[in-house]
Amino acid sequence: MARTRSWAAHLLLASLLWSGGCAHSPAAAPAATVAFADELETVLREMEAAFARGDMAGVAAFYADDAVMLAPGGGRYEGREAIDAYWIRFTEPIAWALESHGIEGRPELAVMRGRSTLEYAREGEAQRSVVEFKTTPPASREGRFAAGLRPGRF
Repeated sequence: MARTRSWAAHLLLASLLWSGGCAHSPAAAPAATVAFADELETVLREMEAAFARGDMAGVAAFYADDAVMLAPGGGRYEGREAIDAYWIRFTEPIAWALESHGIEGRPELAVMRGRSTLEYAREGEAQRSVVEFKTTPPASREGRFAAGLRPGRF
């Protein structure tokens, strides 16, 4: 009889452990990581605002000098001059919505994934571009976030 109770107790313990009955919640993200995520969200809003003002040079300035930007249709824009030229061509901005799907990693090496919905006019015709993006923002560039894939990070 004692043997049956011991076996039953072990079975109960095993089933609790298996089902997660003794699981613990994940640790909270360190404050630096949360602050970094908040900073990146703020920068996304600043990028949207620059686009809405028609400040394409301001939008381009958010990208690192050595950034690589991959655009829909296979376009590849590498470096300051190419990224500036890409953004300057938007002469009739309508709206830009940047949505973060999350940030992985930590401030020293992070990857942000999200969606860009860019609306603009070309020769008076409304255009809309929706793309999923991935960026590896450096922790700081002169105190500022810099968008774009960084060479050597992948």
